[in-house]
Amino acid sequence: MSPALDLLIYERPSAEKPAQLVSTIALRGRTELGRQETTAESLYSSSWREGERYWRVVIARGTEQTIGRHHVLVEFLTDGRVQLTNTSTRSTVQIDGGPSLVRDVPYQTELPSGGLVVRLGSSRVVRLQAKADQESSSIETLPQSTLAPEDFARAGKRITRLTLPADPAIDNEALVGWLQLALGLLQSAANSPDFFDRAAQAVVDLAGMDAGRVLLWENGHWQEKASAFQNDSKRPEPTWQPSQRVVERVRGEKKTFWELPNLSSMGSVMGMQAVVAAPLLDQAGEVIGVLYGDRRQLGRPITRVEAMLVELLACGVAARLARLKEEQATLRFEQFFSPRLARQLAQDPGLLDGRLAPVTIIFCDVRGFSRFSQRMAPDQTVKWISDVMGEVSDSVIEHEGTLVDYVGDELMAMWGAPEPHTNHAQLACQAALDMLGKLAALNARWQPTLGVPMSFGIGLNTGTAHVGNTGTPRKFKYGPLGTTVNLASRVQGATKHLRSKLLLTKHTFKELDETLQARARRLCMVRVIGIDDEVELYELAQPNQPAWPEWKEMYETALAEFDRMNFRQAARTLQPLITEQINDGPSIVLMSRAVQGLANGPAPGHPVWELPSK
Repeated sequence: MSPALDLLIYERPSAEKPAQLVSTIALRGRTELGRQETTAESLYSSSWREGERYWRVVIARGTEQTIGRHHVLVEFLTDGRVQLTNTSTRSTVQIDGGPSLVRDVPYQTELPSGGLVVRLGSSRVVRLQAKADQESSSIETLPQSTLAPEDFARAGKRITRLTLPADPAIDNEALVGWLQLALGLLQSAANSPDFFDRAAQAVVDLAGMDAGRVLLWENGHWQEKASAFQNDSKRPEPTWQPSQRVVERVRGEKKTFWELPNLSSMGSVMGMQAVVAAPLLDQAGEVIGVLYGDRRQLGRPITRVEAMLVELLACGVAARLARLKEEQATLRFEQFFSPRLARQLAQDPGLLDGRLAPVTIIFCDVRGFSRFSQRMAPDQTVKWISDVMGEVSDSVIEHEGTLVDYVGDELMAMWGAPEPHTNHAQLACQAALDMLGKLAALNARWQPTLGVPMSFGIGLNTGTAHVGNTGTPRKFKYGPLGTTVNLASRVQGATKHLRSKLLLTKHTFKELDETLQARARRLCMVRVIGIDDEVELYELAQPNQPAWPEWKEMYETALAEFDRMNFRQAARTLQPLITEQINDGPSIVLMSRAVQGLANGPAPGHPVWELPSK
């Protein structure tokens, strides 16, 4: 069995630059190291070559000519030693503290306790190291897992006294300065374009690092989002990679790690850096990135206090990012929900999951849209309908409803989901009355353009519906499905036949309080297209109609006579309601039906009126 070895790959951009650990790969047997043969081979990938019977590890890009495509072959011997063979036609293989390998001549050696260091060409250094050696190296961590944004916020509220561990290398004045820098970053806006830059600079200024970076974990790779340097003249190296050993431990354990590698066997060849990395966590506590710093002054190790301060910065950055994400989600939800509910949904999106719920549905249609739009220029039409939809949408949101959809000149809204309401029918009717109350101001703005006043047709129904996100990943659409919805749409259509602005079903009427029930009158029984059951309709009157109680009683008395087929008495009772002064639309319709009854007898299915269209 092969010994448990890791291959640590270091990249050395130039002789003047220190080598950076770029990848750690577990060796599984006989292994060839080389640069990319084609761009299809991923950098630092490991693959099995069946024909040659060995593993192949890609240690360099195809453009790095000092690394051969087939550079060195590593084999494990039964006595625990390793054998290396230079398989390159022109590149060098230099054992640290040992010989330069002659091509095709195997070199066998014991594995030193600190690992076997091998220089390949001029740009790569690798180390073969037993896994046990890694565990004993000088990597340190804070004992507690880093706080997720929500826990970080809660912890801040609980803190009454903060005690940092003593560190003789840090005086109190320096510590206060660091904390001021940290607070400045935490108070900055996470959506400002330089937020990541400021975070990277804070790592440099806070802990005295030579370089600070913000790395995000995206699509399975660490992506550098910002960098800052102690010396302004130093710029990011295009080939720079973080210490994979450190960042992978941060990602796996969700803690802050810092390291001054114990590479005494490597002498001055490596010029390694001390590094510190603190995790950036999302609201679920998952690692989405790290704050990363490195220091080339190996005589000055990273201290525990410096690591704690970098972690403080990371917690602050993560908290600001989480807040930004929440604000973005809230803004997205505020298109459809009240601000209070939008904030609630941003924190608990599970409320949007599909379920059955008792709801009240409203459809509000702008009467005469087609006729009006033919008279106006396209830009005027768009401005007009946008203004109207904005006003009626405000009525929905102001009464805690959910905007579901706009279909041309029609709005659809819902009450009772995603947030349950015991009074959803009451809220919906209040919103509908508010919509009608806005007609006067809308007509004052648009009647000079339209030529005549516009009006609404509003229909409501209450019942159980399937509610949830009925949209797609491309377009969010939270709303209801089912017969309850279809009936609400038909009720809106019935306003045209009954010459009324606001109709509701008996299901909705029964859920109203006494005050609103007193504002409603029973109009008739109808059968609508697509719904099997008969539907009892009520009209809800607007406030500020002093004669309404008298009109309501008069109409309902006439309706009772009509239902009993006393058509003549029904017509006599309705007469005062159809005068020019009152011109009550539903009374005119019922009068017409009574006259038809007198002339032709009761219609089939009397007293249910089968509406001729939607």
